[in-house]
Amino acid sequence: MNDEKIAAVKKLQSLKNKFCAKLPARIREMERDIALLRDNAWDGEAALRLHMELHKLSGTGASFGFGKVSERAHDVEEYLSALIKSGGAPERSQKKALFTLWDRFTKSFH
Repeated sequence: MNDEKIAAVKKLQSLKNKFCAKLPARIREMERDIALLRDNAWDGEAALRLHMELHKLSGTGASFGFGKVSERAHDVEEYLSALIKSGGAPERSQKKALFTLWDRFTKSFH
């Protein structure tokens, strides 16, 4: 391997390490927002924050070898996006579907 390739591999590994180090805090933040959405009242700001974090995780997760996490984040992101676009609070069945997708997402870490 030449010096440029070695440097690129080291840089990518460094970025992956930073991603992995920050991931637990990011998940905790998303868990706070999903907890707000589990309440009876729909929190539109929490939904938007969660959507943005899922979007970012969906994109970067696959880049660092976390394909399953990325796919599951994308699933939740897409469903949440549809709920946000519909405006207003989702129905009970829609919220249940969201939380089912969330549970699948969190299980992808194990």
